[in-house]
Amino acid sequence: MANILVLEDDEIFASLLQDSLEQAGHFPITCEDATETIAQYHEYSFDLVITDLIVKKDNRAVPDGGVMVISFLQGLARDGYKIPPIIAMSGATQRRGLEQLLVTSKDLGATATLTKPFEPAELLTLIDQLLERSV
Repeated sequence: MANILVLEDDEIFASLLQDSLEQAGHFPITCEDATETIAQYHEYSFDLVITDLIVKKDNRAVPDGGVMVISFLQGLARDGYKIPPIIAMSGATQRRGLEQLLVTSKDLGATATLTKPFEPAELLTLIDQLLERSV
């Protein structure tokens, strides 16, 4: 199955994601900070990246932590590196001013988006589709 890098700073949701991915046969590495996520990306080879959009950067919650990760990966792509598909997710789409985050993430290069909450089956179906396309 796939090596998946997950950026999610909510411990409970991160645990649920990890359990769902492992039960589906994937190998997730979960990070809670954008800076840690970028470091992990340099350390290992990933088939897919899942990032929450409002996450910690250097242990502070920032509304663009996930956007920072997407921008980092797109910078690698511009430099000629092959990058994995990126799923951007957010539960803050109902908060004023933040509903545009998922649209912005697509504009910056996210392959797909999900609005929290979502069912694990929805995520797993999307992962399968993206991994099939990237082969």
